[in-house]
Amino acid sequence: MIPSAQGSDKKKKRPRCKPGFNPVTGRPLWTWMTGDEGYRRPGSKGKAKKLFHRSIQRGNEVLNVGDCAVFLSTAQVNRPYVGNVETMWETYNGSMMVKVKWFYHPEEIETQSKVNLKYQVSALVAPKTSVL
Repeated sequence: MIPSAQGSDKKKKRPRCKPGFNPVTGRPLWTWMTGDEGYRRPGSKGKAKKLFHRSIQRGNEVLNVGDCAVFLSTAQVNRPYVGNVETMWETYNGSMMVKVKWFYHPEEIETQSKVNLKYQVSALVAPKTSVL
């Protein structure tokens, strides 16, 4: 008789998190800054009409467009990502979005030849942006 693997087909459930809290970190979620009603760029139509904001807040923390921030990753918890916030907006369905220009550590950059940097640097600006 082959021993049964009872329960092996069941999916592991994540513990439930309170509404308004990040399920990964357990910290409160970011919200639009109180008093920042947002603005729309002229010329946008239909679903493309994004509501842009200048600031978000979480408790006493405030993040503005132009600020640099640390972004945590569940894939690489030992190496946080650092980026410059270029724009923030709310989509037509209420989702919060942010466009970020990333910084890289010198060891993360692949090159054909060894690069001799004139100054010791801890981060380099990437030539790309991402929307989160």
